[in-house]
Amino acid sequence: MHQIVLIDDDPMATKPLAKALLGRGYHVTLFDNGKTALEYIKHEKPALVVCDMLLPGLHGLDLLRQIKTAPTMKETKVIMITAVYKSHRYRSEAQEMGADAFFLKPIGLENFVQTVVEMIGEVDTEKISSDSIISELQEEFEAYLQNALAELQESLRQVGKPVKKKLALENLCYYAHSLAGSAGNFHYNAVTQHARILDHYVQELQEGGRELEVDHLTALVKKVVEVAAERDPISDPETEAGEPDVEPVRSSNRVIFWSTNRNLGERFAEIVAPFHWVFVPCFDHQELQDALDQGAEYWVIDLPDNPIECKKIFAHIRKLDHYTVPRLFLARDPSFDTALESIRHKSIAMLTKPLSAQAITDFFDREAAWHREPGKVLIIDDDPRLASHYSRVLAEAGLFPSYLTQPEQAMDFLADFQPDLILIDWYMPEISGLELARILRQSKSYLGIPIVFLTVEQNPEQQLHALDEGVDAFLNKPITDAALVRHVKGRIRRFREIRSGIVNDGLTGILNHAAGLDRVRSEISRAQRNKSAFSLALIDLDHFKQVNDTHGHLIGDKVIKSLCHSLRNRLRRSDILARYGGEEFLIGLPETDGETALHVLDRIREEFSQIMQFSEDQIFQASFSGGIASWHADLDDAQLINQADRALYQAKQAGRNCFRNFAPSEGGASD
Repeated sequence: MHQIVLIDDDPMATKPLAKALLGRGYHVTLFDNGKTALEYIKHEKPALVVCDMLLPGLHGLDLLRQIKTAPTMKETKVIMITAVYKSHRYRSEAQEMGADAFFLKPIGLENFVQTVVEMIGEVDTEKISSDSIISELQEEFEAYLQNALAELQESLRQVGKPVKKKLALENLCYYAHSLAGSAGNFHYNAVTQHARILDHYVQELQEGGRELEVDHLTALVKKVVEVAAERDPISDPETEAGEPDVEPVRSSNRVIFWSTNRNLGERFAEIVAPFHWVFVPCFDHQELQDALDQGAEYWVIDLPDNPIECKKIFAHIRKLDHYTVPRLFLARDPSFDTALESIRHKSIAMLTKPLSAQAITDFFDREAAWHREPGKVLIIDDDPRLASHYSRVLAEAGLFPSYLTQPEQAMDFLADFQPDLILIDWYMPEISGLELARILRQSKSYLGIPIVFLTVEQNPEQQLHALDEGVDAFLNKPITDAALVRHVKGRIRRFREIRSGIVNDGLTGILNHAAGLDRVRSEISRAQRNKSAFSLALIDLDHFKQVNDTHGHLIGDKVIKSLCHSLRNRLRRSDILARYGGEEFLIGLPETDGETALHVLDRIREEFSQIMQFSEDQIFQASFSGGIASWHADLDDAQLINQADRALYQAKQAGRNCFRNFAPSEGGASD
């Protein structure tokens, strides 16, 4: 079967894809509403669904989740597509939910069609070139572009009027997002680049992340209009639009390091190389501009000791305000005024010089974890309309929500979902929010999770009573979407900071021994309830004592962190990764049988063994061995770990740098 469902409310992004697929003989059905599309998909069970992230009716991630969790649709492939805004978070969430591919708009048609062919097979038909498709639609896009530019300018005129501001921002967002996703296909690559910048800015305004500056917004809109005056030479949007259309779900790890001290910048880039963060040193304004245009995960700004030079740096940063790369400032003994100025220039942190390379990469790893693992929120509200609305708002803000309308299901659901925050309605007919909070706080597993009440209750005595019962905060209804997002994000970040000091390993940032075992027990319980697979692996760095003896313990620590980085980037968010001992690690793979676990982990092993490790005067390579055990109903956590340990011993006996699945007849224990 070669039926494809294509879901996107942006017609100029949809039409080239649809024509490219129809031109290859596929049967394509179009939808512009997620909810309507899902009903059709449930009934027709197409071979492939191509789905935009931001859809009316049902968010793209919610639609993906429902497809991938429904047994009747498990054979359906799903490709997620989006423009650039929040693309890194969306990639991470889409991968976690089982998306088969992820494309960033504007999409190169040849690459897209080839991916479809690989997924669902080819139709024997005459092929139509992507160039002819674009040529056929070019005139239609030209008319659409002029209309979009007129809408942007009209919305800009309306945005300063309080009564019309909300609608004006919605229109600005829609057309900026649309042009960011489609203009590059029609040889307006500069429009795509500047529409992306406008899209970022307007969505931050809508979320309450920044204040409206009309002059700045005007400049961004005018730039889009200006660059739309001329088409680019005929080119491929994949290479010209600023970012490739298909990207890995993990981040690029690029860090811009801007300094007036060339020696410091070059030395710092050299020192941090083994930590897998790619530092891009910049020493003048043009180098900085070029680096920011290419994008990065972070922008490190080295502030000079001279106050006058420092002011010049801040003045130049103001000219680059439209770049949304998170900023980190370095200063020697920063004064209060310097710290205040950095905050006003969107600093996420101020670190004091001299600073070791390990300290700064540790900081980046912690920050990256926030984006790699979006906060999980459980919403419990008996009103399905409100629960669905809160879920959509939080999902669009980059969080990972789920909701229940029947509070009695909470305990079973919590065991599987493991949220970072629970949002509960105060008034529910059968079980009150306060009663549910009491039940949760009686369980050791949920003592620390923040519980926030949504309520119209204004009685101070009632609220104090709830605080005594373990409720953390109250949000008064009605609440704006922006206020909800900011409060939830702030609570989750603080919860994670506190929890990380308790459950995370100090060197690597992954789970420590005890926390890892707790997760294993939880996953075994879930596997028992759901009758699903679960595999556990123990891995051990080969000849690690020799590494420490030859290169020193500091280099040994770098090798350990290098391994953790490789594992964290390749494992799913739902997988368990814990430091089990000095150079030994525990990995848990839910819903994964032993053969699949072996395939996944052995590929990571091969890749890690090729990584160059650096000491002061040598380059060397490291490897690891691993043992895998598969859970079945007769095993508890201790027995499962024992089997993985015996399989690890078998791998070492086989010569190391390999994996073994547990084989009872071989026995043994690891050394």
